[in-house]
Amino acid sequence: MSFLGACSMSPSKIPYDQTFHQLCCEEAARRAFPLSGEYSVGPFIPGGVTMATTAYGHLGDQDTRIYLALHLAAIFYVDDMLHRDRGPIYDFQDRFVRRIPQAVPTLEAYDVCSGKQRFGSLALQPILL
Repeated sequence: MSFLGACSMSPSKIPYDQTFHQLCCEEAARRAFPLSGEYSVGPFIPGGVTMATTAYGHLGDQDTRIYLALHLAAIFYVDDMLHRDRGPIYDFQDRFVRRIPQAVPTLEAYDVCSGKQRFGSLALQPILL
């Protein structure tokens, strides 16, 4: 018997929000996140959309949920990138602090989206590593 079954609970299914997905892709493109090619964040947007609509679905502001979906997609990209090329990840903080463009387009878009516009400090390093 499953844990939820033992608690007399059944999991509910939340349908994937294709409209929200499209809005996230449009915002990603506007913020210069690559959506195709070697540095694409595209494959990670569904994970961000799923997290933003389930864990953060209670937030009333759609722009905040879109921001969260893109932030999470970028974090999923970084997690995947750690298995391929760690150098740009390890150089992130130095480039971030010195306001030098990142070595990878996806990290540059994440830097601009999360760092330079939102934090402007060293707060991002613990998030990435």
